[in-house]
Amino acid sequence: MVEAKLSSINVGAQSEDEVQAAVERAFSSDFVFRSPKKEAGSDEVTDVLVLFGDVGLVIESKSQAVNTSISVHDNSFKWAKKNLKKAGRQVAGAVRTLQTGRMPYAENSRQGRADFSTHEVKWLYGLIVLNHRSPPYSPFELVPRLKTTQVPLHILSLADFLELAWILNTPADLVTYLEDRSDVLQSKLRPLVHREQDVFKYWVDHLEDIYEHRARKNGWSTTRADSERYASELRKYLRDEVDDVQAGKLVDELIDRAHDVDPLLEPLDSAGQLIKSAPDSYIKVATELGMIPRVRRIALGRRFFRIVHRAGEERVERVYSSHSPTRSDCLLFLASPLPRCARNQRREQLYVKTRLFKHHHRVTKAIGIATEAGTSSGRSYDFVFFEGEHVEDEKLSRLAQQAFGEAISLLGDEPSEF
Repeated sequence: MVEAKLSSINVGAQSEDEVQAAVERAFSSDFVFRSPKKEAGSDEVTDVLVLFGDVGLVIESKSQAVNTSISVHDNSFKWAKKNLKKAGRQVAGAVRTLQTGRMPYAENSRQGRADFSTHEVKWLYGLIVLNHRSPPYSPFELVPRLKTTQVPLHILSLADFLELAWILNTPADLVTYLEDRSDVLQSKLRPLVHREQDVFKYWVDHLEDIYEHRARKNGWSTTRADSERYASELRKYLRDEVDDVQAGKLVDELIDRAHDVDPLLEPLDSAGQLIKSAPDSYIKVATELGMIPRVRRIALGRRFFRIVHRAGEERVERVYSSHSPTRSDCLLFLASPLPRCARNQRREQLYVKTRLFKHHHRVTKAIGIATEAGTSSGRSYDFVFFEGEHVEDEKLSRLAQQAFGEAISLLGDEPSEF
């Protein structure tokens, strides 16, 4: 009776559900697409597809039947070999489909139908997730043809991948790990399925060395020092030595709320010019915020909470701002004492100040976020996003100088940016 019940379980679908949930935890559901289809047909491109900015992650999941007769001590690895070959072919086919434009769009519950352009995704990665029992082994030795896959290919057990996505739970952190794994760790460590903890530990312990190696290899103008802050803070975070970890959840909430659009809000009126939200504007905000790694989210969250609290206590507008010349971006967070009935006025202030802030720092991208002052329930958020090369404008420069001058709170309040 027990065996009959176990055999009726759709282990494959359950594993795909778990993989989808794991990548949604890291990327948010905006960027995750389950079983996307090819053009003019019902053929599946891949089990799970992640499209985040210029990065695409093609994921194939394979699961061994629960009532399998194959022992964990069976050294033939018949199931693994057979399913690795199949998954490898499927990843290769999905990559060809994406690169040749035969998947014009993908759909999920958050974005609805999202157009797909081969020109926007510059970096594709393959990921095979295996839910099976076996001793640790090298997948590329078991199936040598996997070495010829057109894109960097990662092969992990389901348990290891779930743990990895739980720890590296932002796009910035998880993509950085996969890039380092492709560029350095796979050739150096030859990772074994079921032993990803060895690879992860090495990565954490040698982050600066890996970054320096990749910088030299790829001709980056950055230096080792650019990775030291991130590496140091990440180690503290993993050792539970970072205070107010929950503060970082505020950035997660902002990403989750970016798609909320109040239907009662009118188009923004800025100096007589009506400004409507572009259809894809929210996804641009969510993408930019998603690029913030966990340790920086915690630091930003602390500042955001402090600004909101102070604005509520003092009943005045408070602003936190940061900018990065390296990334050519800036962020402005505004806590406003204005009542809910004056939300349109708050939006106008956010629009003007973010535009001036971008001009002040001559950066390419700027995000502005506004919310209520104090700790009132039912909090609302407003977002603006500017993108484009800096254009000199004497009037804007004068207004920006008056608005910000030199008294700008940088993320450089910390010893360095991270």
